[in-house]
Amino acid sequence: MTFGEAFTVQPFGNLLVTMDLTGAQVEQVLEQQAVPGRPGGRDILILGISRGLRFNYCAGCAFGARVDAVTLNGIPVNPLTTYRVTVNSFLADGGDAFTVLTQGTNRLGGGDDLAAFTTYLTANSPSHRRRRTASTRSRRRHRRAQLVPGRSVGRGPATGAP
Repeated sequence: MTFGEAFTVQPFGNLLVTMDLTGAQVEQVLEQQAVPGRPGGRDILILGISRGLRFNYCAGCAFGARVDAVTLNGIPVNPLTTYRVTVNSFLADGGDAFTVLTQGTNRLGGGDDLAAFTTYLTANSPSHRRRRTASTRSRRRHRRAQLVPGRSVGRGPATGAP
């Protein structure tokens, strides 16, 4: 993926905002993915969520009753527990009718969302993972070779290395 393609998906230049929300507020934000009469004419806007956050979504259920069974890393989200959440500044200020996010506390500003997105894409691209794995293997071989006196680095496996 090119920078231009990433910019096409996320062109707004928002900053990241990290905040505290209760579990009840997290569930309310998830419910706000479906809002009748949302400005812009799109009643349903599904958020991108973090790995580990799971929930059931019933598209045929009434507005405000579409989300249940919210879990984080397999553990039910407790309505009274505080969770750290990161969103872009547009959403943090209630944009697209995600008004619950305006209630977040302990807000901390972050970097540019497009930069974070491209960094994520680079770190998680299949070719980057292959290069990183090969590079890690090479470094391990190099370290093993250095642990064995009298062996040249990079001339095959180091005999007797741990």
